Amino acid sequence: MEDYPNWDVNDCLLPCVVRLPGEKAPGVKYTSMSTSHMLVVDLEGSMYSCGKNSNSQLGLGDTRSRGSLSKIDSAEKFKFVCCGIVHSVAVTVQGKVYSWGWNYYGQLGLGDKSNRSTPALISALPECHYVSAGGMVNIAIDFEGNLYFWGASSTHIENFPGIVRGISTPVKFSNFRYAVGHRVKSADFV
Repeated sequence: MEDYPNWDVNDCLLPCVVRLPGEKAPGVKYTSMSTSHMLVVDLEGSMYSCGKNSNSQLGLGDTRSRGSLSKIDSAEKFKFVCCGIVHSVAVTVQGKVYSWGWNYYGQLGLGDKSNRSTPALISALPECHYVSAGGMVNIAIDFEGNLYFWGASSTHIENFPGIVRGISTPVKFSNFRYAVGHRVKSADFV
């Protein structure tokens, strides 16, 4: 593969240890993977990425693909990361949400449709404890249990039709409240 000069298809046949860069690298706290890239948060809150980078989804300031983990430059400490198809989102230990990568449908939540090559703060969101990326749509849950959507989805969500077209700023889903520790059921959307 030309994007990964030291990579071979046989590397994927058996599980192997993936090491963080550095001699005394801390352990891994959280990881996420899409079809194109992988994100890792270490025990100290630093983020790393590797994989295909055609739309800056690695957050490294360029579009060069990486076959091994590279540290993402940020002063923030992160607790959670999530990969979309070609974009990424992350939550800091304080609850700030950052995004980067491809933004054609507004899936970065930054109020526009411009791509970002490094993590950018989603200032329209309150502090959140959870975020999830699915394809080109994202959700976040704040500390009060409110659910927010942004981006685009091919699935119609009742009472929220704008999500199909693409929403570039997070919008509170008014018919839903999530209690921390509560298991989501279909009845929760009624």
